[in-house]
Amino acid sequence: PELEARGHQIIVVTAATPFAVREAQKQRGRPFPFPVLTDLDPQSPLPAHREWGRYDAQRQLGLSGLFLIDRAGQVSFKNGVPAPVENAEAVLERIAAGAPP
Repeated sequence: PELEARGHQIIVVTAATPFAVREAQKQRGRPFPFPVLTDLDPQSPLPAHREWGRYDAQRQLGLSGLFLIDRAGQVSFKNGVPAPVENAEAVLERIAAGAPP
């Protein structure tokens, strides 16, 4: 709620199935305070993770990453793919404190 009050929105994209997300929320005892989107496609595993450079093809799994997207939809790129922030925890702490990321 504090981040939303400052104009920020968090969205999670996961490789987990919708069923697994619902089960995690049950175990937590309440829903997540942000939307959780599932990156599943029977034709292409983890298409969003691939598009955003967060897919390990050798191990065939999605990688985590925090991306900052501005109101205009702009995101930083590195080597032709969207670039996650270097230190996600530090960026989230700055945002929570009301400082710019």
